[in-house]
Amino acid sequence: MDICDKFLCYVVLHYGDINLTNNCLKSLKAPDENVFVVVNGKDEEAEKILSIEFPSLKKIVLEKNSGFAKGMNEGIKKAIEERFDWIMILNNDVECYDSFYKTTKEIAESCGERKIVFSPVIYDKDGEKIWFSEGKFSKITGRAKHLGFGKKEIPQEKRESDYLTGCAMCFPSKAVKEAGMMDEEYFLYWEDVDWSLRLKKAGYGLFVYPELKIKHIGSASTQLESKKYLYYYFRNHLRFIFKNIS
Repeated sequence: MDICDKFLCYVVLHYGDINLTNNCLKSLKAPDENVFVVVNGKDEEAEKILSIEFPSLKKIVLEKNSGFAKGMNEGIKKAIEERFDWIMILNNDVECYDSFYKTTKEIAESCGERKIVFSPVIYDKDGEKIWFSEGKFSKITGRAKHLGFGKKEIPQEKRESDYLTGCAMCFPSKAVKEAGMMDEEYFLYWEDVDWSLRLKKAGYGLFVYPELKIKHIGSASTQLESKKYLYYYFRNHLRFIFKNIS
């Protein structure tokens, strides 16, 4: 592989509906050689479809569902081993707008040696309302909030954010060496806020770029009102508070 191809790669975490993953990868329009798909729990049907649709992408198959943080960490480790300069992590339930790959690369190149981690603006599944455009974290309450949620329009300049969502986050490989991997004890939810705080402590600025856009189709692993969601969300919120605030 040409060294110029090692600038940017994507780590996509697959779990659940292979159609979501398939649509995510097709919308990404990145070279297969620059995409790692982590199959989070052995899934023969998914592996077969991925091999047919994207024969050159790199699959990492975990024997069991090991959670969001563990799954992403495995992909990040592989990307670092292959010496990619920048890594973008994506959940499988997102679809990218046109020119996403090109724009991501341009933003990363513009960062130069500055310590920056960035995210796209994330819209809802219909692409009409904002799902994430900036994160606000309160050290008093320990709560994290998506600013702009539900709005149709937002300011068109980049904004600094207290945290970024693991749904889509781009960072230089060196950031992992400085801030460490995501905390795998969370399994699901709050690991991205925790990691964001560690990145900030390591000197990184967190930004959202409005020219970079994706749609969040919806959770493939848990339903919003499910007992599993409630369990992990509140358990991990307590873990986050004890770890970062108390």
